[in-house]
Amino acid sequence: MDLVEQIATDDEGPTKFEQALETVYNETAKTEFPVKVELDVSLQTGTATREYRFSPCETGTATGAVIVAGEKTERSEPEPEWDEQFFDEAPDPMFVQDEFGKFTDVNEKAAEKLGYSRAELLEMEAAEIDANVDQDDAQELLSKVKSNGQTIEIEGRHQCSDGSTYPVDVRVTPLETDEKDRFLSHARDITERKEREQRLKKLQERLDLAVDGAGIGVWDWDIETDEVIFNEAWASMLGYRRDELEFDFQIWEQLVHPTDLETATAALEAHMRGESEFYESEIRMQTKSGNWKWVWTTGQVVERDDDGEPTRAAGIHIDIDDRKQAELDVKRSERQFGAVFNDPQMLVGVLDTEGVVQRVNKTAVDSVPATREQIEGILFSETPWWNHDTALQNDVEQWIDRAVAGEYVEFESEHSLGDGERIIVSGSFRPVRDDDGEVVSVVASSRDITERRERERELREAKHRLDLALAGTETGVWEWNIETDELTWTESMKQLFGLEPGTFEGTLEAFAKRVHPEDRPGVERALETAAENDELYETEYRIQRDDGEQRWGYASGEVVEGDGPQKMVGIVTDITGQKRRERQLEMINEALEKLSYAKTTEEVAESVVDIANESLGVPLVAVSRYDDDSDKLVPWAATGQVLEQTGGDALDSLPAIPSGTEEMAVFRSGESKLVENYQLLDEAGAPGEPLRGCVMVPIGKFGMLIVASMQPDSFDSTDEDLISIIASNAEAAFERATREQALETYKDKLEESNKNLQEFAYIASHDLQEPLRSVTSYLALLESEYHDEIDQEGQFYIERAEDNASRMSSMISALLQYSRVESQGGEFVEVDTTEVVEKTLDGLGVLIDESGTDIDYDSLPRVTADKDQLGQVFQNLVKNAINHGGSPPEVDIHCKDIGDAWQFSVSDNGPGVPEAQQDRIFEIFQQATDKGDDSGESGIGLAICERIVSRHHGDIWVESDANGSRFNFTLPKRYTR
Repeated sequence: MDLVEQIATDDEGPTKFEQALETVYNETAKTEFPVKVELDVSLQTGTATREYRFSPCETGTATGAVIVAGEKTERSEPEPEWDEQFFDEAPDPMFVQDEFGKFTDVNEKAAEKLGYSRAELLEMEAAEIDANVDQDDAQELLSKVKSNGQTIEIEGRHQCSDGSTYPVDVRVTPLETDEKDRFLSHARDITERKEREQRLKKLQERLDLAVDGAGIGVWDWDIETDEVIFNEAWASMLGYRRDELEFDFQIWEQLVHPTDLETATAALEAHMRGESEFYESEIRMQTKSGNWKWVWTTGQVVERDDDGEPTRAAGIHIDIDDRKQAELDVKRSERQFGAVFNDPQMLVGVLDTEGVVQRVNKTAVDSVPATREQIEGILFSETPWWNHDTALQNDVEQWIDRAVAGEYVEFESEHSLGDGERIIVSGSFRPVRDDDGEVVSVVASSRDITERRERERELREAKHRLDLALAGTETGVWEWNIETDELTWTESMKQLFGLEPGTFEGTLEAFAKRVHPEDRPGVERALETAAENDELYETEYRIQRDDGEQRWGYASGEVVEGDGPQKMVGIVTDITGQKRRERQLEMINEALEKLSYAKTTEEVAESVVDIANESLGVPLVAVSRYDDDSDKLVPWAATGQVLEQTGGDALDSLPAIPSGTEEMAVFRSGESKLVENYQLLDEAGAPGEPLRGCVMVPIGKFGMLIVASMQPDSFDSTDEDLISIIASNAEAAFERATREQALETYKDKLEESNKNLQEFAYIASHDLQEPLRSVTSYLALLESEYHDEIDQEGQFYIERAEDNASRMSSMISALLQYSRVESQGGEFVEVDTTEVVEKTLDGLGVLIDESGTDIDYDSLPRVTADKDQLGQVFQNLVKNAINHGGSPPEVDIHCKDIGDAWQFSVSDNGPGVPEAQQDRIFEIFQQATDKGDDSGESGIGLAICERIVSRHHGDIWVESDANGSRFNFTLPKRYTR
């Protein structure tokens, strides 16, 4: 039920309510607010008197109203008891019905109101006089009254005998009688109440439209529950829909700007304590988008409890963001104007539209011999700044007229001071407009730019001097006005870019299009960064000249601060030659790597010629070798063009350079020489050749590199440095090649010597066997033929001779085997090492059994090796371990992975090898102990192992202590799978 519907149906209540609203809407300018009205309102428990306070939303013509209700009294009226007299004399129509809705009695008021006689009504039913109720509805209502035993109130519409209708409020009550079921109906005409309600409803709608149209947010805060009720305008003010906010006071606190919350909360608490009649505050609230909006909020406590504590408050929110922003703009403008007006370097005055001075700043007053009172209030053209020159006065008046017409006028003028000094000022006349766009005043401002103009003059002169200094050089000067984008180049700058006079457009864009497309983004980025951050501008880029030639430029510059527009000034230097040298150096470095592949000095000389020819682009290149025997520089390598120039097709056709020539002098000095014109040399080595410019660079003790041209002055110091780099690397290459050639020669001789030694050892061991066999045979004949004749001492001598002969035979056989390790070794094939070890142990079975040796071995890897020689290594090492092992011997054979090789080991449990003998036991005919040799007592078995392992590119060594010895050897994996 809304506010209008709650107004009690007495005669005065609605009228007072309507009058209050009408006063708020129409009489606000004449009425003292707030308007107070006491009205009776209908409640569920009865009626109550409330005091209403009607206040406009804004001062002046109201666009809405805030209505605050306070409870006055509360009363409840009991229903009057029914009796016959009351029935007959009642002021309202009354009816008695039976259970079917037929009238059994009606009073006179009913007959009068409906236009029927009592007799006519007693023949009718209730449904016949109510336009909104049919017979079924009437009987259903009576049934409910009967079953509930209570009064039911409904609204209906009675129809009179003439067909007219009027609204009624009908109360149907069950009657307790001795007869059948009877019901009393009390019908009250509510036509006037309905009309008042309709009027109030329209007023309420007008009020709602006014509130919504004005964008006023309404809130109602239940302080006890902390619940806040608000309208759609309140939510939309912050960019929300009403259903998007579950609102309470804490949410409000979160939405208020932290800076404003303390002030707003303090004002609200003060009002709640009764210290102010209303609560109001200007606050910033956060919108849904995260921005802040200024809001004016006001309200009042409308209910308090018995202790005077507030229980309910209501109020409104009004969007004042535009007003606050306007205020901030005004303050900002005032501050800006104040900053300009009080600028100690600027003269500022405010003129009216007639040109009369209204106000001037202190700087302006101090600049002339006059007081403020002598300046303000007179025509600006007659002030001391202008009254000394009639022509200037005319100019000023024209400038003011143009400004009053709405034009922004800039000027520059020269003034003569009283002491004869002249100054130059630059300024403007700026029109000031009101809200309607009309010019209401003019702000005149100016500053002394005499010093700036003097600096510009000096700068022009300095620039002219610089242009003269740079004329003919490879450096250009540029100046960029960052604000206007004007780009100024010197003539040398234009020459660098290959521009004809008058063809440069003078903009940054015109410059950028002449930069190589790949370099352009970097150049533009470097310029922008330098301009924005006041940093040094420095970059390199390729220049695309209009004539098609491409050159390299190195640019640098910096921001120049001054009174005028911000500028950058810098230079561009042609570094095309430098870039070419850098590229040549890169090519030289890349080409010099080829020298490492040259094996002979002849190959080195040819590579040096190729490198100089390709990297320098020079066709005439030659390398000469110094011949110590003849004391001449003999041709070593040369380009084909050199041979063509001399008319030959081979190096033999080139002449040697003798002692006493300029070339030989350079060689002996060890220093390079740059020759501008070879034909001018007094002692040229080849005076008949048409050479001109050349560079001679010694290559250490080996010879000299000569690079020449058919044109004079073809080379510079940079070319000389590049050729010297080539020569320096050539010297190192010649040193390496010489050493490698010497080593190769020594290797060939060593291999030949080894081959001869092997052949000698084989022949010697073979030839020694024959006389040794003869000695052994004769000793055997001597023992068999003369056994009985030879005494015991003779027998001892014969046995010793036979033993020594046998030992020598074993040594000769071992020596023969040692010599064949390299010459008669087998091919490297894939070998199962475990299989090799097992076959070796089978061959040593008798020795193993007789000695009681315990042998343990792992699963060993497959390798690529000479199978027989690998077996010989294991045989010699195992036999050595048995002979020098403990009692009984224990032998372990193992292998481990050490990364790029396999490491095999054969260990024993013997006394070990003394440390002093560990390095020599692998030498031929050397033994670690006197217990016996490791292979037939020849002392050569470990030497054979060392030679076989060396042939397989491995290493062999021994590790020994008191617990035994371990012989290790390696086989590289690059020969294994």
